[in-house]
Amino acid sequence: MKKVWIILSVSLMLTASILAPVSHAVYGGEEVEGTEKVVAFFESKESRIAGCSGALIAPRIVLSAAHCFGKPGKFPGLIKNAHNSYWVSQPGVDFKIDEFSTRVQSAFVVITDRYTNYWDPNNRNESTTDIDDIAFIFLSKPINISKYPKIANSDEVKRLKLEQALITHYGYGLSDQNIHSGKPKKVELKIRERRYWYEIDHIIPEDYSMITNETGIGALCGGDSGGPWYAEVDNQLLIVANTVGASGCHGPGSGTGGTFGTLIYNYETLLQSKWEAFLAAEVNLVKERLAPKKKTIFCSRGNSTKKLVGFNPKCPQGYKLNKRT
Repeated sequence: MKKVWIILSVSLMLTASILAPVSHAVYGGEEVEGTEKVVAFFESKESRIAGCSGALIAPRIVLSAAHCFGKPGKFPGLIKNAHNSYWVSQPGVDFKIDEFSTRVQSAFVVITDRYTNYWDPNNRNESTTDIDDIAFIFLSKPINISKYPKIANSDEVKRLKLEQALITHYGYGLSDQNIHSGKPKKVELKIRERRYWYEIDHIIPEDYSMITNETGIGALCGGDSGGPWYAEVDNQLLIVANTVGASGCHGPGSGTGGTFGTLIYNYETLLQSKWEAFLAAEVNLVKERLAPKKKTIFCSRGNSTKKLVGFNPKCPQGYKLNKRT
């Protein structure tokens, strides 16, 4: 999460932030080891330090936050590492003891062409890291769970906002400052209206974002970027948003604070087009690998040499095979 609550508290920036160290956490949340609702990201297969959180929305598609992957600075649409340099845990594991062999490699990272991972708290007009802060990661192979969540549509989001409904955030990370269990946690959030000048005048349109209060003693401890937000509508579990920012460990004053999320439904068209292009590229790659390759041979007879190219070239009568490539 990023420090979006400038007045309420001095928040910690998230993984891909330019100005602050990595921090990922749910303070005071409920441990939910074994849940299918959240995964952790790593920048190497055998790392015990998670980067961001995410959620499976299809067997080979994971939702997360763009600032976890975007190249820091004024580089719209660019990611900081190679597309295949990320590894995803199985859902709900304790990543301090999970088997590295079960982690799945990323194949392609989707962020918008507009997304710029640039943060300048002294000049809000240049703080673009909140805009389009959403990412979809296509996996090299599927991670299967019992049921993938349905993405909340615009009408369902409006209803949730109107009812100021409860949201459940899932994430990996610190249980408090500098304390990391390696296990996933969940914490309840309550949707609220924008009410402070920096929220009302924020650069993110309201229909692209959701603002919540943390409840009870739970708080998002300066991290958990990309962690999913779930809610129920008519007894159906929906995935609504991904975590972008929060107030930090313990929150301001009373122990809880505010959180900020990017709504998912606006990006379904982008996701569909990128997924179709990715699958087409995969099919073409397989065809290319399976297609028969032409061979080159060199045939000689005395001082004469012939070069023949074809799928199954053979030396003419009287010539002997000299070389094959």
